Amino acid sequence: MSQNQGLQQIQKEQQLQKLSPQQLLVVELTELPIDGLEMRVKNELDDNFVLEEAYDKRSDDDLNDDGIANGEDESNDEFDNDEEMFGRNADETGDYSSDDDIPGYLTESREFEPVELPIGDTSSFVDDLLEQMVDFNLTEHQQQLVEYLVGSLNESGFIDQKLSRIADEMTFKHGIDTDEYELEEALAVLQQFEPAGIGARDTRECLLLQIDRKMAQLPDSSVSRRRLLELERRIISDEFDAFKNSNVDRLQKRLGIDATQLAVAFEGIKKLSIHPGLALCESASDRAQTVVPDFIIETDVEGKVSFVLNKGEIPALQVNSKYLELEKQYMAMGDKMRKRDKESYEYNKKHIERAQMFIEAIKTRHQTLTSTMKAITELQHDYFVTLDEDDLHDMILKDVAERAGLDASTVSRVCKTKYALVDGRVRKLSFFFKHSRANKEGESVDSDNVRKVLTHIIEGEDKNHPFSDSKLVEELKKHGINIRLRTVNKYRNEFGIPPARSRAID
Repeated sequence: MSQNQGLQQIQKEQQLQKLSPQQLLVVELTELPIDGLEMRVKNELDDNFVLEEAYDKRSDDDLNDDGIANGEDESNDEFDNDEEMFGRNADETGDYSSDDDIPGYLTESREFEPVELPIGDTSSFVDDLLEQMVDFNLTEHQQQLVEYLVGSLNESGFIDQKLSRIADEMTFKHGIDTDEYELEEALAVLQQFEPAGIGARDTRECLLLQIDRKMAQLPDSSVSRRRLLELERRIISDEFDAFKNSNVDRLQKRLGIDATQLAVAFEGIKKLSIHPGLALCESASDRAQTVVPDFIIETDVEGKVSFVLNKGEIPALQVNSKYLELEKQYMAMGDKMRKRDKESYEYNKKHIERAQMFIEAIKTRHQTLTSTMKAITELQHDYFVTLDEDDLHDMILKDVAERAGLDASTVSRVCKTKYALVDGRVRKLSFFFKHSRANKEGESVDSDNVRKVLTHIIEGEDKNHPFSDSKLVEELKKHGINIRLRTVNKYRNEFGIPPARSRAID
């Protein structure tokens, strides 16, 4: 019976999260460390002529009734009502007319003394990746697969072995039952980690992963940018050989584009990384030197836990009032506005909106970090009182997100890049997360509890006839811990407990 062998076109519906420019800016600022944020604010002040430092330290004598410094141009009477003209209040524009109008995030006292401490945790390339597993709801078996794939990455961040070979290695050398299909699923998880492109099997896949990540993060309004990324994807996906060989004529003909379009696409592709693993290596090296904590956490004698957010040397920001007045004057012209006036109005308006968006993003960053840390200190209150790691409660991203009123992905970004100073020790926020893991059968497994109980059982065993792993499974069940033989073997090895024959007394 003959079969048709040909290409099939398949439509697949896929839901992607689109972020607005404001959301993208908030994400960018939230992920920045405090010294990076200080530089970012400085650059924004240099780049945007309508943005300025707010002179909120002026005395009341230096301000007129409208909150404008004496000596500055006052607005015309016909433009006095900002809310009526713009449909927004002074907080939103950043043009603060009095101390009462300045947002709380700018007026709170800076109790945080600048601290820069050496960090003892020289996390490696592998550690950075493994920490990202907290973002995914993985079973114990799936975590094993992802961990093994992370350990199989080369220095560029690629998987350079066939998955079938890795599956055989795990099964026959390490006793972890798996197959190529399961590893494909685990690799799909790994390829969602940061930086984009990690876990690729070749350069082509690495570039496609980065392009797809950029497309998923684009706001719906970025039509031209989306078209460019789609062109870049077609080049890498369909014409990779021609791209590698810089076969310009073939690419223009096959893709139906001109030389300018191709040049722009080439420039975009050149900005992508073909060694994503190097970015993690460099960041780990930098972090191993010094770290500026984002929070200082303290507990008083009565057990009350408090924290201070490091706002660094970030000045209060506002939109220059002269440009706000100029915008109102242009708007008052209405239909009488000439072409040159319209161009000036649009140019001015664009920079005002950019400044307002930046001010709001700084405010949102502050609120996000504060809400996240508040939730963590509440959920892990016992730990902060005793500073005993045994008092860390089960806590996952979802728990913090729900208490803080944030999205789990937002909490993840905060906890992956922020540090807290606790009793003289710098801790990454991810340190405070502890959760029971589910194994392949859905069993709840708390590794710390298993370690304690397993150690207790072995300390009380008959040293002439120590428990085998099978017997340890039975003993653990008596303590309410239901795990399989393979899991017991795994934990025993992790905790440095030798097998029964090595524990026996001759």
